[in-house]
Amino acid sequence: MYARQRQEPRPGHPSINPEVCGAGYFVFRGIEGDAGAAHGGAYIIATYDSRSGNSVGYLLEGGVGPVSLGYEKSLSPNSGTADSTKLLFIGKDFKAGPVKASAGGFGGYTN
Repeated sequence: MYARQRQEPRPGHPSINPEVCGAGYFVFRGIEGDAGAAHGGAYIIATYDSRSGNSVGYLLEGGVGPVSLGYEKSLSPNSGTADSTKLLFIGKDFKAGPVKASAGGFGGYTN
């Protein structure tokens, strides 16, 4: 999946250390729209991570050209915890006739 950020509070200085997630997958379904170079979407997302288990939530994203900002909020039914993640997406869309695909990468910060 992706590396989540773990915050360990210390008096006056929160420590931010990468915490690598286990293997997993995510599926999502939603709506997208665009107006010229601007684009955005809202999605329901379900994830599975071999370390943290299942989660379900939503993902909102919007951007211009190949760059988007996103916000994910999810709840883990296994632990009852809620997480939110701020995301940066960079990518490129490809179209060949009726087939459309995207390639790129993303990074995020979870609190």
